[in-house]
Amino acid sequence: MKHTYHIEGMMCQGCRAHVEDALDKIEGVQKVEVNLELASATIEMSRHISLPTLQGALGKDGGRYSIHLPDAIPVKAPKEKVEKTLAASGTYYCPMHCEGDTTYDHPGDCPVCGMDLVAKQIAVQEEDSTYRTLTNKLWIAVGFTLPIFLIAMSEMVPENPLYQLMGVQYWNWIQFGLSIPVVFYAAFIFFERAYRSIRSWHLNMFTLIGIGAGVAWSFSVVGLFFPSVFPEQFKTASGTVFIYFEAATVILTLVLLGQVLEARAHNKTNFAIKELLKLAPAVAIRIVGDKEEEVPLEEIVKGDILRVKPGEKIPVDGVITEGSGTIDESMITGEPIPVEKVTQDTVRS
Repeated sequence: MKHTYHIEGMMCQGCRAHVEDALDKIEGVQKVEVNLELASATIEMSRHISLPTLQGALGKDGGRYSIHLPDAIPVKAPKEKVEKTLAASGTYYCPMHCEGDTTYDHPGDCPVCGMDLVAKQIAVQEEDSTYRTLTNKLWIAVGFTLPIFLIAMSEMVPENPLYQLMGVQYWNWIQFGLSIPVVFYAAFIFFERAYRSIRSWHLNMFTLIGIGAGVAWSFSVVGLFFPSVFPEQFKTASGTVFIYFEAATVILTLVLLGQVLEARAHNKTNFAIKELLKLAPAVAIRIVGDKEEEVPLEEIVKGDILRVKPGEKIPVDGVITEGSGTIDESMITGEPIPVEKVTQDTVRS
């Protein structure tokens, strides 16, 4: 028998492959064809398989996808995912929009691409702690990576003066000690993201960074502690194994620099938005009968009559019902000269 279902949550060919693979593993399924453009899945099965069973198989792939009959109410994803996605206070989203319009109620990183989540609504007094934290970690990483880099590159200097102070093996131990704060503190977030990407099988750039830097650092540690397990081709003239602490730490520090620059760009954008929010008036004057009352903008509803005095800002979008004047709309239209407005003209805040 063959059935066609509608799939929700697919954004790319990788998503299509995940859905197809998850459904194909169900006992009784003979063939699966998933169409990304139509957001559909055609399943050939030897016996009838219930919709909750199909949804359960998709739930094991992270709970990002839901399956239901065409023109039917979608089967909900697992409760944990629903709460995470539809939380009332969810104000963070992925800047790459890996999961469409999905939002989260807490900061962190995207479970698909690993990028830092961005605040959707900016509070005027909110401070971006992510930028400060990453900046502090960057300085720590630079402080420990620079000596490692200089020690490693000193091998290219004729009659290396450092080797006259101590032997190569001692400088290798120093590089190992200096690399620990970089790997296990400053840049440890990259390894966490790499682990999550492998566990969920949403491979991204942090997967490459984590594997590359981790293998280089681990190889160097093994070579430092157990040099006898390596053949002579892996060793230097002094008998020590070639180590790559500088490669691992430099890569991690450069990636951390990129994250700091990205956070800085977000921070400047947030600051600009905050400054614009400060320009908006907090209250408006509402006319009720023959009286005027000052009310917060949140209490204004459609149909209210507001009074705007000369020199005041337009509190909300609306239509002039009485009076006239010139309004500066340069922030909206770019016109440098104030625009004449009369009755029935539209004004914007």
